[in-house]
Amino acid sequence: MWQAWPDIVGALGAACVVAMYVKVQLSPDFVKKYAFSAINLFGAALILLSVVADWNMAAFLINIFWVVVSFYGLYRCYHYQRTRHEHG
Repeated sequence: MWQAWPDIVGALGAACVVAMYVKVQLSPDFVKKYAFSAINLFGAALILLSVVADWNMAAFLINIFWVVVSFYGLYRCYHYQRTRHEHG
């Protein structure tokens, strides 16, 4: 079991990212919610954990990018919610 943890953690992370992609295809406005970016961030972080145990440069780079984009998405959600609250 201990040796399988990178695969389990990575698969869970991939499931999070794929689930959010499917959710956005079904409901495009979902990108305006914190959950979208937060779950993408969580998924990418889990994949990064799995990559540390079994190094893969391409997976590392794409998931670093995914983490950065997810943080930007969280910032945009915060800004969107704040602006809406001030003007609404």
